[in-house]
Amino acid sequence: MLKPWRLTKANDTQWDGAGFTGQPHYFTLMKQLVIFGFFSSKVGGTQVLRHSDVPGGYYDIPYNEGDKAWTTPWPW
Repeated sequence: MLKPWRLTKANDTQWDGAGFTGQPHYFTLMKQLVIFGFFSSKVGGTQVLRHSDVPGGYYDIPYNEGDKAWTTPWPW
């Protein structure tokens, strides 16, 4: 394992995004669109995510393992 002070410039650039230039794969774009579309839909926002339509300040909400994630207010 390399020590942090022994990293070379070549090793630094492999993690800074320089190697990830160009267009993303089409499957990645399709997956992002499908996931965004589902969680933006009424079914995704009401049956999969929990919905709290309370404007105002922050109130802590207890989390139990296995609970659904929270969604933002949508005009349903």
